[in-house]
Amino acid sequence: MFNTDNKIHMYWYIQLGRGDSVLALSGFPVKFRNSMAHAFRLTPPICTVAQAIRRAQALGYGATPERASLITWSALTDGFENEMFWKKVILFIAQVKEEMGLDKLQVVLEYLESLRVEQPEMNMKGRTWKALLSQAEVWKIEKARRLEAKGYMEWKCADIIDFYKQEENVIYKTVQLTSSEALYEEGYEMHHCVADYTDDCAVGDAAIFSLREYKTDDPQANFTRIATIDVCLQTNEITEAKGKYNEMPDQKTDDLIKEWAETAKLTVAYEFDDGFYDLPMAAAQEVREGESPETWGIIIMGIIMIIIKMIIFSS
Repeated sequence: MFNTDNKIHMYWYIQLGRGDSVLALSGFPVKFRNSMAHAFRLTPPICTVAQAIRRAQALGYGATPERASLITWSALTDGFENEMFWKKVILFIAQVKEEMGLDKLQVVLEYLESLRVEQPEMNMKGRTWKALLSQAEVWKIEKARRLEAKGYMEWKCADIIDFYKQEENVIYKTVQLTSSEALYEEGYEMHHCVADYTDDCAVGDAAIFSLREYKTDDPQANFTRIATIDVCLQTNEITEAKGKYNEMPDQKTDDLIKEWAETAKLTVAYEFDDGFYDLPMAAAQEVREGESPETWGIIIMGIIMIIIKMIIFSS
């Protein structure tokens, strides 16, 4: 946790090493309860200091270990400005009973930040997660539309044949995306940042395809996006293929992409990995309640840091 060049964090490490309470750390950005201080000392080593603080807050407010891990990896760890407001948000999130994913939480946090800027006196009183999430998703779509209206772009289709394959009651096909709006919709539905490729597509450096699964009985209406594919037009290489949340394609999807590449005379240049990206395992593992930290290790390292500091200041 204290693997950092931040001098304040290093000083906290020394204070903890000499036995000071977490509640007495100099310049600490938030006000802790005793339960939060206890949780802070039991932080998994993979966490940064900011993540350790937010995790401890969440647990102190009664969050489950799973919910605390979610908060640990959210945008709430980006800073501690306007802490009076954000600690109320953490309390609210900690007490939400409904299930939530990191993507939904991030959208809500972005929405709350926009509300805070527009309405500095706003608070979380009387709000529900269901209503807040619904409002946040509408806000995100409207925000994207406003941005889209300012910078809408279209481009010609690249001269690459589309993929089409029917298997029993399923049709697989690619759709080339030829506008900034189409890229935004793909990114929104797939939860990744393909919209950032707008300029590359507009100048003819790249072509983006959406690999979709259709139901045979209604191929125009019902489909599922299963991968977004980036083709470099200068080399005719498929440089990226990503599923939802930037996951690697599964084996079936990878086979379909390679089959299309052979037909369209494209080279597959991305590396296939049949695993998915997950948050580090340690981020989801909570230290057992009541397990004591390695106190002697902290004390020894604290003494070493004090000696180093004395040498530096005496030289």
